Amino acid sequence: MARLDGPARIETGAQDRIDLDDEDRVVRICSADPAAIADSTRSTVIYSRTPVWKGGRRLGTCLSEVSATVRDGRILRDPAAENHFVIERERDGVPPSGLASPGA
Repeated sequence: MARLDGPARIETGAQDRIDLDDEDRVVRICSADPAAIADSTRSTVIYSRTPVWKGGRRLGTCLSEVSATVRDGRILRDPAAENHFVIERERDGVPPSGLASPGA
């Protein structure tokens, strides 16, 4: 289980991604949706099935969504919102879907 304690950076990029620190706290979210970085009172900042990374290694994917307030490119923790999420972990390089890549 990981958590969004905030504040954490949010930025746009080519692919969605969640980066965790050593204590499984979100430190950065990269979103392919440019609207994700817009200031908001509360919006979805973590989407289900987003890849989760820690220490430069992909752990798996997020299984739920998390909402928070966004201000000036930072995600602020919202005590009224759920801020924990489950990670479906990869095993030996096999994606969480359980399907190996072709030729593997």
